[in-house]
Amino acid sequence: MLATLAVASACGGGSLDSSTVQLQDGTEISAQQYLADTSAAVVAMGEFAATLDALGAEPNPQQMRAAANALAGPLADAEVAAQRLEAARLADSRLEAQRAESSRWMNITVVRMAAVTVAAEEADLDELRPASAAFAEALDGLRAAGRGSIGSA
Repeated sequence: MLATLAVASACGGGSLDSSTVQLQDGTEISAQQYLADTSAAVVAMGEFAATLDALGAEPNPQQMRAAANALAGPLADAEVAAQRLEAARLADSRLEAQRAESSRWMNITVVRMAAVTVAAEEADLDELRPASAAFAEALDGLRAAGRGSIGSA
């Protein structure tokens, strides 16, 4: 994932516009669209993480419920991006291998984002703590998948 961001920022030229339209499984996309979709996922996950971090270690029920509302948008954006990346295929075999591994971790991360959001909606601090830790672990896995892709290039 980080590898893709590095490539995306180095690519000059056209804009990297993400789409909110779901893809049919096996839809071939361009490398540029792959970068745009990956970038959208990273932005959404970053916004989610920032909102979660701002919640602090001992939020009260009202703060958790307010955070749940703020987490819903980035979660929805990440879900769309994750679906697109799971369904997409790339002609370049190296990028396709990276997409497959990153997509796996992205889906794990989205599931964990949903668990955090549910715990916050329910104002359940005992569930929010482990859900947040699991989300952080999924982000670590996603980062490692991105670094592994660059290392194998």
